[in-house]
Amino acid sequence: MEQYLRTQVEILADVRNRMRDGSSARWTDVEIYRGLNDALLTWHGRVGVPHVYSIPGGWVAGQYAYTLPTYINANTCTPQMRRVADGYIRYLTNDDTWEDVPGWRIEPDSSNNRVMRFDVSPYSTDARILWYGFNGPVPTTVPVLNATIAADATSLVLTGAVDCGDYGWVKVDSEWIQYAGVTRASTTTLTNLVRGCTGGGAAASHTNGVNVTFGVAFPKTELFRVLLDQMFVFLHELYLADGSPRELTHHQQMIGFYTDRVAAFWRNWTPIRQPRIIIDRRFML
Repeated sequence: MEQYLRTQVEILADVRNRMRDGSSARWTDVEIYRGLNDALLTWHGRVGVPHVYSIPGGWVAGQYAYTLPTYINANTCTPQMRRVADGYIRYLTNDDTWEDVPGWRIEPDSSNNRVMRFDVSPYSTDARILWYGFNGPVPTTVPVLNATIAADATSLVLTGAVDCGDYGWVKVDSEWIQYAGVTRASTTTLTNLVRGCTGGGAAASHTNGVNVTFGVAFPKTELFRVLLDQMFVFLHELYLADGSPRELTHHQQMIGFYTDRVAAFWRNWTPIRQPRIIIDRRFML
Protein backbone atom coordinates (compact mmCIF):
# COMPACT_ATOMS: atom_id res chain seq x y z
CA MET A 1 0.00 0.00 0.00
CA GLU A 2 1.36 3.42 -0.98
CA GLN A 3 2.27 5.79 1.83
CA TYR A 4 2.08 9.56 1.45
CA LEU A 5 4.73 11.25 3.53
CA ARG A 6 5.22 14.84 4.68
CA THR A 7 8.12 16.00 6.80
CA GLN A 8 7.62 17.91 10.02
CA VAL A 9 9.25 20.94 8.37
CA GLU A 10 6.81 20.83 5.44
CA ILE A 11 3.85 20.61 7.84
CA LEU A 12 5.25 23.51 9.87
CA ALA A 13 5.47 25.64 6.71
CA ASP A 14 1.92 24.68 5.67
CA VAL A 15 0.54 25.72 9.05
CA ARG A 16 2.32 29.07 8.96
CA ASN A 17 1.12 29.77 5.42
CA ARG A 18 -2.49 28.86 6.15
CA MET A 19 -2.52 30.80 9.43
CA ARG A 20 -0.68 33.76 7.87
CA ASP A 21 1.98 33.54 10.53
CA GLY A 22 5.16 33.58 8.46
CA SER A 23 6.97 35.77 11.00
CA SER A 24 6.16 33.45 13.96
CA ALA A 25 4.28 36.27 15.67
CA ARG A 26 1.49 34.00 16.94
CA TRP A 27 3.06 30.60 17.54
CA THR A 28 6.59 29.32 17.99
CA ASP A 29 7.91 26.29 16.12
CA VAL A 30 7.78 24.30 19.35
CA GLU A 31 4.09 25.16 19.87
CA ILE A 32 3.23 24.10 16.32
CA TYR A 33 5.10 20.80 16.67
CA ARG A 34 3.32 20.14 19.95
CA GLY A 35 0.03 20.87 18.19
CA LEU A 36 1.04 18.36 15.50
CA ASN A 37 1.77 15.70 18.11
CA ASP A 38 -1.52 16.37 19.90
CA ALA A 39 -3.35 16.04 16.58
CA LEU A 40 -1.59 12.75 15.78
CA LEU A 41 -2.76 11.35 19.12
CA THR A 42 -6.36 11.74 17.94
CA TRP A 43 -5.54 9.39 15.05
CA HIS A 44 -4.73 6.47 17.35
CA GLY A 45 -7.37 3.81 16.88
CA ARG A 46 -8.55 5.53 13.69
CA VAL A 47 -5.68 5.71 11.22
CA GLY A 48 -3.40 2.69 10.91
CA VAL A 49 -0.20 2.76 8.89
CA PRO A 50 0.79 -0.63 7.42
CA HIS A 51 4.23 -2.10 8.16
CA VAL A 52 6.01 -5.33 7.32
CA TYR A 53 8.38 -7.13 9.70
CA SER A 54 10.49 -9.89 8.13
CA ILE A 55 11.30 -12.75 10.51
CA PRO A 56 15.09 -13.21 10.56
CA GLY A 57 15.82 -16.67 9.14
CA GLY A 58 12.14 -17.21 8.29
CA TRP A 59 9.83 -19.78 9.86
CA VAL A 60 11.62 -22.96 10.93
CA ALA A 61 9.84 -26.31 10.87
CA GLY A 62 9.41 -27.62 14.41
CA GLN A 63 9.72 -24.17 16.00
CA TYR A 64 6.53 -22.94 17.64
CA ALA A 65 7.51 -19.64 19.30
CA TYR A 66 9.04 -16.44 17.94
CA THR A 67 9.91 -13.37 20.00
CA LEU A 68 8.53 -10.13 18.54
CA PRO A 69 10.21 -6.72 18.63
CA THR A 70 8.69 -4.42 21.24
CA TYR A 71 7.63 -1.85 18.66
CA ILE A 72 5.18 -4.16 16.83
CA ASN A 73 1.50 -3.53 17.58
CA ALA A 74 0.47 -6.98 18.76
CA ASN A 75 -3.23 -6.20 18.27
CA THR A 76 -2.90 -5.84 14.49
CA CYS A 77 -0.58 -8.70 13.50
CA THR A 78 -1.02 -11.11 10.62
CA PRO A 79 1.79 -13.71 10.28
CA GLN A 80 2.40 -14.93 6.74
CA MET A 81 4.56 -17.49 4.95
CA ARG A 82 5.83 -17.48 1.41
CA ARG A 83 4.61 -20.20 -0.91
CA VAL A 84 5.87 -20.56 -4.45
CA ALA A 85 2.97 -21.55 -6.68
CA ASP A 86 3.85 -24.36 -9.07
CA GLY A 87 2.38 -25.83 -12.24
CA TYR A 88 -0.80 -24.33 -13.59
CA ILE A 89 -1.08 -21.58 -10.97
CA ARG A 90 2.57 -20.66 -11.42
CA TYR A 91 1.98 -20.37 -15.15
CA LEU A 92 -0.93 -18.01 -14.61
CA THR A 93 0.58 -15.76 -11.96
CA ASN A 94 4.35 -16.02 -12.48
CA ASP A 95 4.68 -14.80 -8.93
CA ASP A 96 5.37 -15.93 -5.38
CA THR A 97 2.42 -16.14 -3.04
CA TRP A 98 2.14 -15.09 0.58
CA GLU A 99 -0.52 -16.74 2.69
CA ASP A 100 -1.72 -16.26 6.25
CA VAL A 101 -0.46 -18.69 8.90
CA PRO A 102 -3.40 -20.01 10.97
CA GLY A 103 -3.58 -20.94 14.63
CA TRP A 104 -1.45 -18.40 16.51
CA ARG A 105 -1.57 -16.22 19.59
CA ILE A 106 0.67 -13.65 21.30
CA GLU A 107 1.58 -14.01 24.97
CA PRO A 108 4.38 -12.95 27.32
CA ASP A 109 7.30 -15.18 28.21
CA SER A 110 9.16 -15.39 31.54
CA SER A 111 11.11 -12.21 30.68
CA ASN A 112 7.90 -10.35 29.76
CA ASN A 113 8.83 -10.35 26.08
CA ARG A 114 5.97 -10.77 23.61
CA VAL A 115 6.07 -14.14 21.88
CA MET A 116 4.06 -15.33 18.89
CA ARG A 117 3.13 -19.00 19.43
CA PHE A 118 1.68 -21.38 16.85
CA ASP A 119 -0.58 -24.36 17.40
CA VAL A 120 1.00 -26.03 14.36
CA SER A 121 4.51 -25.11 13.32
CA PRO A 122 4.79 -23.50 9.86
CA TYR A 123 7.13 -25.31 7.52
CA SER A 124 10.54 -23.79 6.78
CA THR A 125 10.10 -20.82 4.46
CA ASP A 126 10.39 -17.05 4.29
CA ALA A 127 8.29 -15.34 6.94
CA ARG A 128 6.83 -11.93 7.58
CA ILE A 129 4.32 -10.23 9.83
CA LEU A 130 1.93 -7.60 8.51
CA TRP A 131 0.98 -5.12 11.21
CA TYR A 132 -0.54 -1.69 11.59
CA GLY A 133 0.99 1.07 13.69
CA PHE A 134 0.19 4.69 14.50
CA ASN A 135 2.15 7.82 13.73
CA GLY A 136 4.32 8.62 16.73
CA PRO A 137 5.40 12.09 17.91
CA VAL A 138 7.86 14.20 15.97
CA PRO A 139 10.60 16.03 17.86
CA THR A 140 9.94 19.68 18.67
CA THR A 141 13.30 20.63 17.14
CA VAL A 142 14.94 19.11 14.07
CA PRO A 143 17.78 16.76 15.11
CA VAL A 144 21.00 16.19 13.18
CA LEU A 145 23.14 13.18 12.34
CA ASN A 146 25.72 12.40 14.98
CA ALA A 147 27.99 10.62 12.48
CA THR A 148 28.26 10.06 8.74
CA ILE A 149 26.30 7.05 7.43
CA ALA A 150 26.97 4.96 4.33
CA ALA A 151 24.40 4.15 1.66
CA ASP A 152 24.00 0.61 3.04
CA ALA A 153 23.86 1.53 6.75
CA THR A 154 21.04 -0.11 8.69
CA SER A 155 21.14 2.29 11.66
CA LEU A 156 21.80 5.97 12.22
CA VAL A 157 22.63 8.02 15.30
CA LEU A 158 21.07 11.39 16.15
CA THR A 159 22.76 13.94 18.36
CA GLY A 160 21.17 14.14 21.81
CA ALA A 161 18.04 12.57 23.30
CA VAL A 162 15.22 12.83 20.74
CA ASP A 163 11.54 12.38 21.57
CA CYS A 164 10.18 10.36 18.65
CA GLY A 165 8.05 7.31 17.88
CA ASP A 166 9.44 3.77 18.13
CA TYR A 167 8.98 3.35 14.37
CA GLY A 168 8.35 5.66 11.45
CA TRP A 169 10.09 7.58 8.70
CA VAL A 170 12.81 10.21 8.50
CA LYS A 171 14.13 12.23 5.59
CA VAL A 172 17.85 12.84 5.28
CA ASP A 173 18.78 15.14 2.39
CA SER A 174 16.44 13.80 -0.36
CA GLU A 175 16.27 10.20 0.92
CA TRP A 176 13.28 8.83 2.81
CA ILE A 177 14.29 6.18 5.34
CA GLN A 178 11.96 3.90 7.29
CA TYR A 179 13.08 2.83 10.76
CA ALA A 180 11.76 0.34 13.30
CA GLY A 181 13.25 0.40 16.79
CA VAL A 182 14.92 3.16 18.81
CA THR A 183 17.79 3.01 21.30
CA ARG A 184 17.67 5.99 23.65
CA ALA A 185 20.68 7.20 25.66
CA SER A 186 22.80 10.37 25.48
CA THR A 187 22.30 9.98 21.74
CA THR A 188 19.36 8.42 19.87
CA THR A 189 19.85 5.49 17.49
CA LEU A 190 17.27 4.56 14.85
CA THR A 191 17.56 0.90 13.84
CA ASN A 192 16.37 -1.58 11.18
CA LEU A 193 16.55 1.04 8.45
CA VAL A 194 14.90 0.54 5.06
CA ARG A 195 16.78 2.83 2.72
CA GLY A 196 15.50 4.86 -0.22
CA CYS A 197 11.84 4.04 0.35
CA THR A 198 8.48 5.53 -0.61
CA GLY A 199 9.37 7.40 -3.76
CA GLY A 200 12.19 9.49 -2.28
CA GLY A 201 15.77 9.68 -3.44
CA ALA A 202 17.90 6.55 -3.72
CA ALA A 203 19.92 5.29 -0.77
CA ALA A 204 23.01 7.47 -0.38
CA SER A 205 25.68 8.40 2.14
CA HIS A 206 24.94 11.35 4.42
CA THR A 207 27.41 13.48 6.33
CA ASN A 208 27.70 14.24 10.01
CA GLY A 209 25.62 17.24 11.11
CA VAL A 210 22.98 17.10 8.35
CA ASN A 211 19.35 17.63 9.40
CA VAL A 212 17.14 14.58 9.98
CA THR A 213 13.48 15.54 9.62
CA PHE A 214 10.81 13.16 10.88
CA GLY A 215 7.81 12.34 8.71
CA VAL A 216 4.09 11.77 9.08
CA ALA A 217 2.57 8.95 7.01
CA PHE A 218 -0.85 9.30 5.37
CA PRO A 219 -2.51 6.16 3.99
CA LYS A 220 -5.00 8.49 2.28
CA THR A 221 -4.23 12.01 1.08
CA GLU A 222 -7.43 13.54 2.49
CA LEU A 223 -6.11 12.93 6.00
CA PHE A 224 -3.71 15.84 5.60
CA ARG A 225 -6.59 18.33 5.63
CA VAL A 226 -8.09 16.98 8.86
CA LEU A 227 -4.64 16.87 10.47
CA LEU A 228 -4.23 20.60 9.86
CA ASP A 229 -7.75 21.33 11.12
CA GLN A 230 -7.06 19.43 14.36
CA MET A 231 -3.75 21.28 14.75
CA PHE A 232 -5.57 24.61 14.38
CA VAL A 233 -7.91 23.63 17.22
CA PHE A 234 -5.00 23.02 19.57
CA LEU A 235 -3.14 26.15 18.48
CA HIS A 236 -6.14 28.43 19.06
CA GLU A 237 -6.66 26.82 22.47
CA LEU A 238 -3.30 28.22 23.57
CA TYR A 239 -4.82 31.71 23.60
CA LEU A 240 -7.65 30.75 25.94
CA ALA A 241 -5.35 30.96 28.94
CA ASP A 242 -4.15 34.56 28.64
CA GLY A 243 -5.83 36.26 25.68
CA SER A 244 -7.73 39.53 25.91
CA PRO A 245 -11.56 39.37 25.91
CA ARG A 246 -11.63 40.27 22.22
CA GLU A 247 -9.02 37.61 21.44
CA LEU A 248 -10.89 35.02 23.48
CA THR A 249 -14.03 35.48 21.39
CA HIS A 250 -12.07 35.17 18.15
CA HIS A 251 -10.19 32.05 19.22
CA GLN A 252 -13.31 30.41 20.64
CA GLN A 253 -15.04 30.93 17.30
CA MET A 254 -12.06 29.45 15.44
CA ILE A 255 -12.00 26.45 17.80
CA GLY A 256 -15.70 25.82 17.13
CA PHE A 257 -15.24 26.17 13.36
CA TYR A 258 -12.34 23.73 13.11
CA THR A 259 -13.84 21.31 15.64
CA ASP A 260 -16.97 21.05 13.50
CA ARG A 261 -14.88 20.37 10.38
CA VAL A 262 -12.90 17.66 12.15
CA ALA A 263 -16.06 16.01 13.50
CA ALA A 264 -17.66 16.05 10.04
CA PHE A 265 -14.61 14.36 8.54
CA TRP A 266 -14.51 11.52 11.09
CA ARG A 267 -18.24 10.85 10.68
CA ASN A 268 -17.55 9.94 7.05
CA TRP A 269 -14.16 8.30 7.57
CA THR A 270 -13.78 4.64 6.68
CA PRO A 271 -10.76 3.20 8.52
CA ILE A 272 -8.29 1.17 6.52
CA ARG A 273 -8.66 -2.41 7.65
CA GLN A 274 -5.92 -4.92 8.21
CA PRO A 275 -4.99 -6.50 4.85
CA ARG A 276 -6.34 -9.96 4.28
CA ILE A 277 -5.27 -12.52 1.71
CA ILE A 278 -7.93 -14.92 0.46
CA ILE A 279 -6.63 -18.46 0.01
CA ASP A 280 -8.58 -21.00 -2.04
CA ARG A 281 -8.34 -24.79 -1.85
CA ARG A 282 -5.45 -24.99 -4.30
CA PHE A 283 -3.21 -23.30 -1.73
CA MET A 284 -4.20 -25.25 1.35
CA LEU A 285 -1.64 -27.42 3.11
